[in-house]
Amino acid sequence: MEFVNGVLVMHRLTEGEGGYVQASQDSIVNRSQEDEEQKVIHSTVTEKKQTQMQLTLSEMKKDTPPVYVAAKQILNKEDKKMVLKPSQDQRMYFAYAKGKLQKATTVMAEAIRIADEHMGVVVDEKQNYIWKRARKSMQMSFEVQPSDADAAGSSVVKCVSALLRHEGMEVSAGELLERGDTPQEVLESLMSEREVLILEGCSLSQVLYYVNCGTPVLAAAGTQETMLVTGYDALNVWLYDPQAGGIVKSTIEEAEEKFRAAGGIYIAYQ
Repeated sequence: MEFVNGVLVMHRLTEGEGGYVQASQDSIVNRSQEDEEQKVIHSTVTEKKQTQMQLTLSEMKKDTPPVYVAAKQILNKEDKKMVLKPSQDQRMYFAYAKGKLQKATTVMAEAIRIADEHMGVVVDEKQNYIWKRARKSMQMSFEVQPSDADAAGSSVVKCVSALLRHEGMEVSAGELLERGDTPQEVLESLMSEREVLILEGCSLSQVLYYVNCGTPVLAAAGTQETMLVTGYDALNVWLYDPQAGGIVKSTIEEAEEKFRAAGGIYIAYQ
């Protein structure tokens, strides 16, 4: 007898005339070993994981410890508040009207235009009012004159000087502008408690809101010409014209056309 791959092979003999002779072989199969070798896949049922299909390997591999990866992050259990602050160059303006937000934009003139169309208001990211649709029907013209030091200056020098003098500051705007500062930079440096606004692309009617608030508005009137809007009524505006040497009267339409041709650039403050 011999045992081969789970099978018992029996070599048999039978009695013949002259003795024992070889007979056919017989075999006995070990069914339990056969089932154990062939049953590679089996199922396991648990209450938690339900039915699982598992593989039974013919030989066990060497145990390998699992790889432990620690996250490089610290969990802070203290409450933290994140405040997103827009950059100075990307201020946000929000046009509100009819009880809801109409537009959020980084372009002030666009927010003013939307608020004007819907009879609303414009605020910044701190909820400070930037512009309102409502204003008085008229504003008497302010008396403005440049300082004596700037009496012989250019159009823009006289207008900036007159704005500063209106705020009670007797300084030489000409010296500041001659050293390379822009009108906006001069006003911002000397009126740090006020907010200087560049209103590019607004209409004259929209800009009159700031005159209504009691401040003249600087307006570009040509390549080398600058004026101050100092007052208005339903049909007219009063302008400080440095070339004329004082306050002049113009219809809103005429002044609007003049300022629009120069690019529609205004500087206001509040």
